[in-house]
Amino acid sequence: MASGHARRCAYVSRATGTDRRLVGERTKYGYVPYLAAALPHLGGIGGRRRHAKCCSPPSCVAHEAFTATRNSSMQVWVDGDACPGEIKELLFRAAKRRQVKVTFVANQQMRTPKSEFIDSIVVQAGMNVADRRIVELVEPGDLVITADIPLAADVVTKGGTALNPRGELYTDKNVGERLAVRNMLDELRGGGQITGGPPNFSARDKQAFANQLDRWLTEAGG
Repeated sequence: MASGHARRCAYVSRATGTDRRLVGERTKYGYVPYLAAALPHLGGIGGRRRHAKCCSPPSCVAHEAFTATRNSSMQVWVDGDACPGEIKELLFRAAKRRQVKVTFVANQQMRTPKSEFIDSIVVQAGMNVADRRIVELVEPGDLVITADIPLAADVVTKGGTALNPRGELYTDKNVGERLAVRNMLDELRGGGQITGGPPNFSARDKQAFANQLDRWLTEAGG
């Protein structure tokens, strides 16, 4: 497979005696072009396709423009009611740094930083109302932050991926097993055979989540 840089090409053409240059990139969403009038470092004029020597991000205007367009199709949904505060803060920073839309869904108003990349949706109070709303909104390729395994299973069924705030990624390869274990534990708790809940959220959990989130954003971004 060609590298991301190899797919990033300058398209040069002549029209009515005036040179016009475009720079773009072939992606899974199609070819994304950008006017290159502000890219003097491309250099060279000709009636052929040629690779542009692109400087490293974020100094390259073309790279920044492409990143913004590409990431606009990526969406992160957050089960906001049960999300630890430390994870919310991490998501706020990631949304701004990666320019990825992050939407919190909860049954009460949330305080979020002002940013075009951060949003929130308030749903009516009630059991699983926020979960059902997330399932309605999620699209294939989206990421959902949740510790609720039944919700994670529904997200995976719709073609998305779920990430537990403790750092475990739920995909079609493991969510069925996790759901079966969760249901068995619920039955045991209901029968009084086991008691107690999960351990307290720790710094190790936060780091595991940060690593998985960064990996997902990198892979989803191409």
